[in-house]
Amino acid sequence: MIPGSFSWPRTAAVALLVLASTCASRSLVAAEGPDLQVEAPWGFTKQLDQHTRELQFVATTPALGDRNTWLMLVCTPANGAMQVYLVALGGFSDGEVATLDVHFDGLPTIHSTADIVDGKLLRFRAPAPRDLGMQIAQGSHLAISIHEPKRTVHDYDFSLQPNERALADIRVHCLAPGRP
Repeated sequence: MIPGSFSWPRTAAVALLVLASTCASRSLVAAEGPDLQVEAPWGFTKQLDQHTRELQFVATTPALGDRNTWLMLVCTPANGAMQVYLVALGGFSDGEVATLDVHFDGLPTIHSTADIVDGKLLRFRAPAPRDLGMQIAQGSHLAISIHEPKRTVHDYDFSLQPNERALADIRVHCLAPGRP
């Protein structure tokens, strides 16, 4: 298990459900329940990490035009840890690290790096996930270009608003001033 990571099987299953319901409707759907809620384009839930038994808040939003890829934020309130992931059902190239170009709302490019985990997950390392999370919470559009080790480039766009409900717990527990 990667330090500061999440429980992959449960979170991936939740993210898939969120992705399916969000893409199907783009509005609040009747599939909401106590564990799974939707504020399109976001789906969000809370869960206990299977290994640490710590509470986590998870929010995910699908890439525009690609139902197999989504952006996922995971907040662990116990230690204020914030993680930002890109998840792809189709997977990413084999390797350990990918470089990314991140664009928020037409602002200058942020160069980033991410660990490739299990071929289906990119875990952002730099800039700091908390800083990235704050920009995601405040932004309205995100574009990511992934430069994989084998010179493959993938481009993804994400709509980030509205997110008041979806990111409320993440804002309070991992993005508030004074958190690590």
